[in-house]
Amino acid sequence: MAGYYVFFRCWPGFTEAFPFDRFNALPDDKVADALNSFAQEQLRLPEVRERVKKEARRRRRRFIEAIKAQSRRRTGGPALGGAAHGITQQKLVQTRWGAVRHSERRTDPLVCRLGAYLGWWRRDRRIIGEDVGFPAVWFWTSDSQEFVTQLVAELDRLRNLDYDAHELEYYTNPRFGWIATDGLEPGKCASIQRCINSIQNGREPDLRMRKLATEIGSRVVKVAQELSAAWPGEREGGTDATPPAAQTEQGEGDGGAETPAASDAPKPRGRKPDTNAKEDKRIADAWATGRYKRFQELADQLSKPKLAVKQAIDRNRHRKPAGNRRKN
Repeated sequence: MAGYYVFFRCWPGFTEAFPFDRFNALPDDKVADALNSFAQEQLRLPEVRERVKKEARRRRRRFIEAIKAQSRRRTGGPALGGAAHGITQQKLVQTRWGAVRHSERRTDPLVCRLGAYLGWWRRDRRIIGEDVGFPAVWFWTSDSQEFVTQLVAELDRLRNLDYDAHELEYYTNPRFGWIATDGLEPGKCASIQRCINSIQNGREPDLRMRKLATEIGSRVVKVAQELSAAWPGEREGGTDATPPAAQTEQGEGDGGAETPAASDAPKPRGRKPDTNAKEDKRIADAWATGRYKRFQELADQLSKPKLAVKQAIDRNRHRKPAGNRRKN
């Protein structure tokens, strides 16, 4: 029997005018390319070009008025012309449609720069990061399509999940969805189930922005548990929809003991490390891109303490490659 997975994906900065349904259910590695293609398609439409021109002209007029008002406040007299203040045509917002490629913040993706003109994107100091690649967070599984449909509708109704406006989660703009297990590879199902187990047990999943995902996940799991308690035939905590091929092999017999191959496998010697080498490398690779000038900027992006980021980079630098390790 087919199972169903429920997830949420955060879209910080996007407004209600954005077509979320077109991108929310895409695989994580395809979201960024799909958004960029969508922005390119929009830029080829004549009506979009005209809207961008009008918005650029409006911004230019507003900018000039602000300069004149500043001049009046400083001098106490009539405002001087733009040329007297060194305002050249190049410094003003351009009115041609291609200006969206160079306006806003250059680190923003094209879909955000265009959205700032068309009304589906707003920059806010509380928004995390400068990209739109927030991963899907899986938090529930069920055998009932009717249940997951009702759960998604209930979560969409909450919208901001009852967070206060001073809380960061209020601005993450989560969107919910579900997919069927039919057609998914066993490895993908196992990965999804691990994320579900982590979220439901209050542990941080192996995702970017993991702390934020765990905090929001705890809120949506509570909603799912309340709904499942009143739903006939629905197990509290959901069901494990992972195909048998993707689950841990169990031995034959009543005890379900491990197979000899698994129990006799050699185990590494020494104390189990309390650090994650892959996580250290991911942080070091992010620092090596040159996008961040200070450790604090990278720490804010990853929602980690500054010291933890610095130590992770140092550990990765001193860690020997696998091929150069000494063999006894």
